[in-house]
Amino acid sequence: MIITEKTPTEQLVEHLAKLPAYKVHPHMQVYLKALEDNDNFEFQKDMVKMETETWPVYKLYWSYNNNRIVSLSPYLQRVLLEKVWMLKDWKKAKSYIRSIWQGTGRITPLTLVPSTLVLSNVREKIGQTKQTEILTQLQELEKAIIHEIKHNGQFINIDGQTRSECAIVPYVNSKFTLTDDSFNNKLQVWDERVNNHTDVSLHLFSELSPLQQGKFFNEQLLINIITQ
Repeated sequence: MIITEKTPTEQLVEHLAKLPAYKVHPHMQVYLKALEDNDNFEFQKDMVKMETETWPVYKLYWSYNNNRIVSLSPYLQRVLLEKVWMLKDWKKAKSYIRSIWQGTGRITPLTLVPSTLVLSNVREKIGQTKQTEILTQLQELEKAIIHEIKHNGQFINIDGQTRSECAIVPYVNSKFTLTDDSFNNKLQVWDERVNNHTDVSLHLFSELSPLQQGKFFNEQLLINIITQ
């Protein structure tokens, strides 16, 4: 019988396989049992509640095109952010879009808040505020939110608006390709028109094949939605 000595890699794998498994802490079970027994009980006051969803790129693009997602950032700030993302022939935007093509678009989530929730919170603040200057600002914000809701604004983007508005939307609208001297790697994606892989970074989005466009539209993004 021949005994083969394990390779260093196999030894490491075996070592990791023998490690103790994770176990839930008993106090975690106490809390979960309390949750089960006390439905809708407020265990912690003023806590932000959030749900995380996975959206395909196209859902985000569609939501922007149909005004379902809006931004309430000051105009000057938005202009400055757009300028940064468009510098050096859209270099920052290209880098983000490349990350989506390469499957790492979920590393950095976007955060949305239902516009009705923001409106409710603003109105609550208005009722609590006595300072005239702050009250005026809150009332202007209330008007802006109502305006957006009347124009189909379902969510307000509070984190990720530049990635959405200055990268994904203009890329799909064929404002730029993904070429740049600082990017050496090709993005080889199957092209059914030529029965071969082609480099999608060389072309505008409108020039890609239906299959290639469909692949990008199906890439997943993490979306945090604040619910309370």
